[in-house]
Amino acid sequence: MLWAAKEAAFKAVSKFKPGLSFAHRAYAHRDEPGKAAHIVLKQTNGNAVSIQECGVVMTPAGPVDTFFTLSTHRVHCVAAVRNGNGGAPAANPVHVLEERRDGPFDPSAAVRRAAIHHLASVTKASPYYIDIRRDETPHGYGAPRVFIEGNRTDIDISLSHDGKYIAFAVHY
Repeated sequence: MLWAAKEAAFKAVSKFKPGLSFAHRAYAHRDEPGKAAHIVLKQTNGNAVSIQECGVVMTPAGPVDTFFTLSTHRVHCVAAVRNGNGGAPAANPVHVLEERRDGPFDPSAAVRRAAIHHLASVTKASPYYIDIRRDETPHGYGAPRVFIEGNRTDIDISLSHDGKYIAFAVHY
């Protein structure tokens, strides 16, 4: 859980502070029970997601709230950068998909396809016109960005995969 929290917080703040390094010791996590009221997680099918643990990661760019869903096989952490009044930016739910895939597959392509099909269903755009890109920066590749018909959107997305598991979180 600690590693997932730090990695999720780094991914969240690096969208606003490109070039930030992921020095593990520079990210400190603490539990904060009761924080779950600040964010709503929904599965891509619309069902509410039960948040089992909450916390805060102190990063070089400021505090980041963390929300965990757990099972015997995986830890999924969603990180939310705080807005100006101290709460997580959760006016709209964060939609999540967590899925186990069996057999041979390209996890990066699989999570992108799953995210594109979800976005197509909510934006009513054809999946053929939705693209998820990562721009090359002086520090490597940047955070993923969503484009519809070639135009960059304000949709915030995070993609993740590990072994047989893929996951994404999207906020629109």
